[in-house]
Amino acid sequence: MERVDAQPFRIARGEEGQAARDRCTLRASGGGSRRWFVSLAIVASAVVPFGNAEGAVEQARRTPPSRHRVPLAAGLGLVANSAGIDGHYENSPITHSLRVGYSYRLVQGFEFGADASYWRSAVRETAFHSAIFAAVVRPFFSFGSGESIEIGTSLRFGAFIMHLPEAVPPASPPVSETWRGIGGTISPDVRVWLGAHWAVQFAAEFAVAKGENATDPRQLSFYLSKDGALFALGTWIGCVARF
Repeated sequence: MERVDAQPFRIARGEEGQAARDRCTLRASGGGSRRWFVSLAIVASAVVPFGNAEGAVEQARRTPPSRHRVPLAAGLGLVANSAGIDGHYENSPITHSLRVGYSYRLVQGFEFGADASYWRSAVRETAFHSAIFAAVVRPFFSFGSGESIEIGTSLRFGAFIMHLPEAVPPASPPVSETWRGIGGTISPDVRVWLGAHWAVQFAAEFAVAKGENATDPRQLSFYLSKDGALFALGTWIGCVARF
């Protein structure tokens, strides 16, 4: 009987076993790769939203604050209207006032704009109605959390008008007089932002204005002067809108 050499069979079986072991190793490494990929995906899904949120915060931090402001205020103080002769037309010293305006923040720490201020001073049965339509500059510095507190000074200069709707004693028909000129104010203030769009503001102010009556002095009402003036010292409280 012919003898068969078993060595080639042993080699074949050995090669098959090695191939099987290699396949197992590949499967194991492939499974590890897949597990690593899944883990990476989970971590990425957690990190990406965090990164987006962080980016949103950074973007909000870099976004400049809105530059437009609309102040509205009411005031109370001492006012003297000078338009009478020999003590006539002395107004009540305590008066109220109103103001509305607009300003633009050109750079951090500086605003400019325009506003209108109004004072009413009672004189017996009538009253002086005074107004200043002014250009405004306001340098300021801010501090506090988010720079929510501002300390500044508003400087105003512009057109002045003072109107007396009815002379005293009353004429028939009523005679009105008007003075026109220039005026200005200086007003230190404190502004506190309560949120992104609203602030309260407290201010003290000194105002002075001088005008002239266009009527011929010989035709002016009783005891009225051709020159008129306004002096005011008071406090203001109001709100400021930012958009």
